[in-house]
Amino acid sequence: MLVGVKRLYRLRHVDPEDLVDEGKKDVAFCLAPEGTLKTSHKYYYQVQTQLHLNPYRIDGCYFFLFIENGGRLIIVSKDDELLNKNIEKLTKFSKDVILQRILLDD
Repeated sequence: MLVGVKRLYRLRHVDPEDLVDEGKKDVAFCLAPEGTLKTSHKYYYQVQTQLHLNPYRIDGCYFFLFIENGGRLIIVSKDDELLNKNIEKLTKFSKDVILQRILLDD
């Protein structure tokens, strides 16, 4: 399993049991109402990218949201459908942006 940790500075004083409820007040918060990582959030995409690009065929991530009084552990599974749905865009981005930056040393 992959391990990811993010510190929630804005919610650092919240009790871990109240984290989801406090997060509901902010539409940009990373957790869905049921306590899972939102599939539309950038953290979800970061985790999925790391799961798909690692050479060890890791199929899940222990994702920990850290606050001062503890935190919340979320298990995120590899989402093959997400990759399949976006593979053309990712390939184009890799060729047009990443490869050019590597070759041109930008």
